[in-house]
Amino acid sequence: MSTDNTKSERVRLHFAETAREIIMRDGIEGVSVRKVALKAGYSLGTIYNHFSSLDEILWYTRSLMITDLSNYMLEKSPGNIENIEDLKRTYRIYLEYFINNPNIYRFIYFHHLDSVEKSVKNISESPEHNKQMEKKFSSLMKNGNYSKETISFVMETLIYSILGVLTLITTDNDGVDVESIYKHINELIDFLIKDSKG
Repeated sequence: MSTDNTKSERVRLHFAETAREIIMRDGIEGVSVRKVALKAGYSLGTIYNHFSSLDEILWYTRSLMITDLSNYMLEKSPGNIENIEDLKRTYRIYLEYFINNPNIYRFIYFHHLDSVEKSVKNISESPEHNKQMEKKFSSLMKNGNYSKETISFVMETLIYSILGVLTLITTDNDGVDVESIYKHINELIDFLIKDSKG
């Protein structure tokens, strides 16, 4: 990569990181090209030398956030999911991440971005990431005698449930008790695993 390209990529990354900082503090509603440029210490013209639109910046920002989440999960969750307790711990960590970062959750799952402006690939779409996730669950399949299909079904069902719960929590629903949510997810895992074993 040439020096100019390296510098350009550093500037692009700085803009995306700045947008991430604004979203985390103010939510997606607080982001504009002008605000990103100003906070990053560049002119409006400079940002348009590197990005064609706000959505292109936000695609890059979204990919940074998903990488952050993936790294957080790798650091905090069990290396491999050996048993049901590891599975429960893993999903609790996932829940906690978004409970502590509601603006990130709202941006990733509710803010529509123009797919034409997408110029970066998210970590969650890469074959390496998918292989990593399969490896994480391979011990549970082996130790618990679960098929790959069973684990896929359990994972999908849990993610849909968790996304529903996170939507309740991140829309400032006063009636939601976080500890009871964790308990509910644990009970759901017990039910799904017990019911799907074979």
